[in-house]
Amino acid sequence: MGGASSTIAHLPEAQLKTLLIPIPANEEQKQICDLLHCIDQKNDLLARKRIAIQGLFRTLLHQLMTAQIRVNHLDLAEVEKLLDHA
Repeated sequence: MGGASSTIAHLPEAQLKTLLIPIPANEEQKQICDLLHCIDQKNDLLARKRIAIQGLFRTLLHQLMTAQIRVNHLDLAEVEKLLDHA
């Protein structure tokens, strides 16, 4: 698959040059950047938590399926501690 596609078949350059594009003030740009940075950090944290939870799930599933542990022996408080630190 090559090249970018557009829903606009053709837009003349002269027509584009006449468009006014608002640019936020520097302070507003900084606020937007800060907000997006926070969102990126939150996204990274959630991705790490998801990976940790998946690993924990695989481990627990294996232990349950091989009878290394029983459901009534699970200490969910310990599981929650692990997730909080993920």
